[in-house]
Amino acid sequence: MDRVTQLRVENAKLKQKVDDLEQRILSIVGLIKIFPSGVEKKKEELNNKIQELLSTPSSKVRILTPKIGPFYLGLISQIAQKGTPVLLIINDRRNIPAEYQQYYDQLKNKANISIVNNPNVKYLLVMNDTEVVYSGGSLVQKELSGSILVGTQVKEKNKITKIEKIFNNMLPSFMR
Repeated sequence: MDRVTQLRVENAKLKQKVDDLEQRILSIVGLIKIFPSGVEKKKEELNNKIQELLSTPSSKVRILTPKIGPFYLGLISQIAQKGTPVLLIINDRRNIPAEYQQYYDQLKNKANISIVNNPNVKYLLVMNDTEVVYSGGSLVQKELSGSILVGTQVKEKNKITKIEKIFNNMLPSFMR
């Protein structure tokens, strides 16, 4: 009888460990989402995710984009006005189409917004303390809703740390 009791206790402990592992797996799976954008009924999905991320209070915002449009210029300006520092890695001005250079110029003169030029910027990444959204494209609302893109949303802390290291590699060596 004593051995049967020991086996039952061990069995209960193992069941608890299995339940704990299942919960961990379920929580990790929900922290990375891949989603379509620009397709029927999901035209604004990427714009919505980026707007949600930017409207979430944060100690800092980091953005990587080839160019920026008027809608996001306004949104980023509001964030900076509230005191949140924004670090923007963007193409060199000469590589930005003429119609978007005015938005670059306006950002250049805003407080709390730091701009770093990098001619190798080819994709879009927006991140705060708790979340990252990345995809192809630029931070231009019309382009994001008019293009069929695959977006990725990451909320897992370890992955965010790794993505931040990748982001930092786009910075000049003295800023890393």
